[in-house]
Order: sequence, then C-alpha cells, then structure tokens
Amino acid sequence: MEREDIHRRYSWQFKAGRVVDNNVPDRWLPAISSLCADIDALIKDELREGFHWLDIKEKHGMLSVSYAAPGALTEAIDALVDAADTACRQASAPATDILLRQVDSLNWSGRAVAAWLPVDGLGKPLSGAIIYIEDMAPSLQAHFITWLEQQPLSISRPPLGLPRRGHAYLAEDVLTAMDSAPR
Repeated sequence: MEREDIHRRYSWQFKAGRVVDNNVPDRWLPAISSLCADIDALIKDELREGFHWLDIKEKHGMLSVSYAAPGALTEAIDALVDAADTACRQASAPATDILLRQVDSLNWSGRAVAAWLPVDGLGKPLSGAIIYIEDMAPSLQAHFITWLEQQPLSISRPPLGLPRRGHAYLAEDVLTAMDSAPR
C-alpha cells in the first residue's frame, strides 16, 4: 500500500488537501489504510461533508493525527485513531530476526573488505549494505576515521539490533571515503 493509493481510495477524507506526511514510515501505511477504511465505514452520507484529515504524521515515534469532524463522531474517531496508533507502534517494534547476508567485497590496497546487507527474516533489505570497521585493513580504518572527522555521514544509518556487534557504517559512506583517498 502506497500513500497515493490511500489518498486515491479515500479521497473524500483528504479533500482539504492534506495528505499522509512523508515522515510516516512505510511500515505504518497498512495501519493508516485500515484507519481510513474504518473511517469510511463509520462516516456515511451527508456526515462526510463535515470530516477531513488536518494532519497524519509521525511525531516522537507515535502516530499524530488531527482532523475536523462533527462533534458527535469524535469519540468513535478517537478510538479508531488510538487503535491505529497501537498498530503503528507494533509495526515499529524492533525486529528480532535481523540477518546479515554478505553481498559484496570492496578492494582496498589488494585486501577484500566484506560488505553485508541487513535483511529481515523474509529476506527484505532493512538498509543499504554495511561495512564493519573491524573488517577494514588498518590503513583503511585510519583513512576512514580521518574522513569521518571531516565529513558528515549520510542521513541513513544502519538499522539497530544487528546480530553482530561492532561499529557498522553504510557502505556508501565507506566508498565515498575510499574515493577521497590520495592515490
């Protein structure tokens, strides 16, 4: 389920022009779709004119929703929103089955550096490839640490709860650091 699918299917709920915010994690979209379906079943006919979403977003790890609705419906709507928030929190619970799959190895001065892809129990990638600093050759470690002191990391971070301990960095950042090495 995509945001656009929700907006299209329940367009009457988004008539004020507000849509599901881009900061809402994709894993929450099924709960938000269910919320919209429940609202669709609850509000019928002429009462639909008085309802629309003002905001659907993530705030401090929780679903944050505001809406305009006839007063007689607010208690029922609030109960549906609470149920959706619970579903979103459950969807955000840390995965216990993160696996690492070796996907590549980089070459640094003739030494291979393993790159790993964190995946869930179904094999779905949880981030881009990662590299553990402990797997780097000492010269690459030194260069990467110097690079880290001078450059901000990418916005994305490796997922929490990796099955292997150590300092992991996205392979994209390691490659950028390697590209900046003097030749």
